[in-house]
Amino acid sequence: MANFALPEFSDFDFKSIAEIISKSDKKALFVFSCGYEERSLSQYLEVKKKVPQGNINYLCFSFTTFKTSGSRQNNEATLSEDNIEPIELEPHDWQSAWSSLRAYISGNQQQGTHVFIDYSSMPRNWYCMLAKKMVEGEIGPNVTLIYSHGEYFESQYPCVGYGEFHQFSGRPNITSFRELNIFGLGFDSIRTHGIWTYLDPQLSVAVIAKSPTNEEHCERVRKENPEILSASESIHEVSIDQFSSMLSTLIDISRTYSVYGDIALVPDGPKPLVLAMSLVPSYLDVKGVYCWHVGHVKPNEYEPIDVKCSGEYFGFSIS
Repeated sequence: MANFALPEFSDFDFKSIAEIISKSDKKALFVFSCGYEERSLSQYLEVKKKVPQGNINYLCFSFTTFKTSGSRQNNEATLSEDNIEPIELEPHDWQSAWSSLRAYISGNQQQGTHVFIDYSSMPRNWYCMLAKKMVEGEIGPNVTLIYSHGEYFESQYPCVGYGEFHQFSGRPNITSFRELNIFGLGFDSIRTHGIWTYLDPQLSVAVIAKSPTNEEHCERVRKENPEILSASESIHEVSIDQFSSMLSTLIDISRTYSVYGDIALVPDGPKPLVLAMSLVPSYLDVKGVYCWHVGHVKPNEYEPIDVKCSGEYFGFSIS
């Protein structure tokens, strides 16, 4: 898959988490975040029901923002009843989150313990950096990232706008005169169209994440993004529940179009797609392939959407 020795991934069945933990002679660590979405605690509550307290430790983060929005107060009350005190940080403070995780693992975990990370309600930079640390072996040999799929409403998705562009991974080839953009598409078509217009790509490719149980997901993404889709050189659908296959497809697309010029990946859509697109430059490890992370600009009157979990959990581990 890669040009150098990065590990490959295997898909993880969340239903097996209790069995995996119960068979281990070491305490597992479950890392998650408490936000304003109801789904913030969906995995935690499932694990708590299935896994004896003596077999697992919990590490939770919360954020200084949106403290009264959505399900945030209910989530915090639940954790308080369970005697779990989240580490509260600014959403942009990845370094403190990473330092806290490393310190916790060093002080509380045995070598070789299994670390499970629920990235469903984490900021983009956090979960993408955690994945990079994962493939670089800095979290440990047994790491699993798990995403709680959300239930989304039928009305117009609220636009969060776009802000600062940050080059997350890879590096452009400064001598290239041509560039192709690979866009990950989601429901926020206004934001995506704004980014597309700003970048004004010479050539573009579109990628849509498929839900294994909801065929209407792709249809809605196509309906929301007609202009970008009509202008795209090609359109690809990837399965949100098959991370290794999704990453391989994105790598193949990047390689196919690399003869054109630089490849700039611009991820959006569900978090597993964003994560896979962000890792592509690390796996190819060649100049001319890189990934943009585009910030959000939320107006003062914006009220975040309280997303519930659909009951589906998509995970992957290092194999």
